[in-house]
Amino acid sequence: MDLKDKEIILIQLAKKILSSDAIGEELNYYLKKLNCDHNHFIKKFCDFDLIPNIEDNKVYDDLLTRLIMYSKQYIITCHHHVKQKYVLETIQELQSQKIIDLGFGTPGKYTLDYVLKNDNISLELVDLFPISFDFAKLVFEYHSNTVKDKIHFVTEDLNKYRDLGNHDLYIFMDSIEHFTNATEYLHNLASDIRVGDNLIFTLPIAMGYFPSHTMEWSSDLDAIKWLKESGLSIIATKPIYLNPKGDVWAVDIYELNKFHILFVHCKK
Repeated sequence: MDLKDKEIILIQLAKKILSSDAIGEELNYYLKKLNCDHNHFIKKFCDFDLIPNIEDNKVYDDLLTRLIMYSKQYIITCHHHVKQKYVLETIQELQSQKIIDLGFGTPGKYTLDYVLKNDNISLELVDLFPISFDFAKLVFEYHSNTVKDKIHFVTEDLNKYRDLGNHDLYIFMDSIEHFTNATEYLHNLASDIRVGDNLIFTLPIAMGYFPSHTMEWSSDLDAIKWLKESGLSIIATKPIYLNPKGDVWAVDIYELNKFHILFVHCKK
């Protein structure tokens, strides 16, 4: 697929999400807050998928880009939609009470559809970058007045392990592969958490496509073996495949059939 064809699909997706019943009104609220219009959104939406692979996280350093990232979980043809569905379903099944999301980037659907809708839930959102918290505050400002009682922001360099306290669920959604030493971090965490605590991972099954990843796995079995080596038990795994109708950035990788995301629910 050439660049022009990709751009046409992306423009259609951006316009559709801006007018959708599910999130259109919400997106327009954020755009107004950011002094942006639909043209700004559409251009950034296209640029985000058409830029080449990057070697660091600088591309994420503005609120409009964070809005694009957030919007993708509402695009049914995008793999982010499936990923968020699996995470939410697992949390609902576990009835988690004390959750920590490490390297969260943007608020996941579970924050809105589980945390804010249930009593006696606490959530810590952990990240190094202030822009993550700035965007999250916009989202929670739109959705709830009770966030301060439930959701806490923690600034932390996750390249260095530190015990962040006891939780019954630890979430690593597209994050641990960016840590400087993911293996050491996981070994330390697995040693500190309690027997019975749960963990959710979404891990890239690919080799060499993403310069910003410090770690990748060659197969599902490779990822599962890595998790088990830290003393974790595997409860469930689900592969999440790319969809060329929504994951336009990955059309060329999709055609090679050499990349997918592995959702894993673990327990100590």
